[in-house]
Amino acid sequence: MARRIKEEPEVHRIRIADAAEQIFMEKGIGNTSMDAVAKAAGYSKATLYVYFKNKEKLVDYLVLRSITYLKDYIVDGITKYAGYEERFYELCRSMVRYQRKYPYYFSLVLQKIEFDTGDASRDNNNAAYYIGEQINECILQFIEDGIEAGEYRDGIADVPTLFGLWGMISGIINIAVNKEEYIGKTMCLSADEFMERNFELLYESIRKKNTCD
Repeated sequence: MARRIKEEPEVHRIRIADAAEQIFMEKGIGNTSMDAVAKAAGYSKATLYVYFKNKEKLVDYLVLRSITYLKDYIVDGITKYAGYEERFYELCRSMVRYQRKYPYYFSLVLQKIEFDTGDASRDNNNAAYYIGEQINECILQFIEDGIEAGEYRDGIADVPTLFGLWGMISGIINIAVNKEEYIGKTMCLSADEFMERNFELLYESIRKKNTCD
């Protein structure tokens, strides 16, 4: 009889996290027990706790995974084109693609990420915080470069503006997703058309106006 190849611990964590993601999407984190996660993943509860000591650790793992994926999408969006207008729209569209591929992660990453360097057991959570800060720095640099290039108006390269843009882009996407039927019936627009129109309005709020505009 052939010996079974021993799998790396990360393989088991991924399987468990994948199963937990599906249940969390259906029932919510608060309504999901670790027993339910173990059953869905095909593990005993005792084995589950070998890889995740509690539900908090499991959620931390999912948050880290979600924000890592988001960073990849954001960086791709703002580096895909040379022009700053195209790059801004691609930033917005990259978040749309992220939401469509990872709807649960999109909602999860918008929630509060706590940060406590004194708690070594929350390494995944702290890592997610630092990746979030890297995303912020990346977008801020993009805005600063746009100002220097004369494409964006002065005075917007700061954290309040960054979070405002973040909130407006994610808000536009959330409305399009959750109110798609209403948008179609009352505005005769598809969800994509609705988002594009509002991304244009958002771009107008940051671009530098020429004297002839």
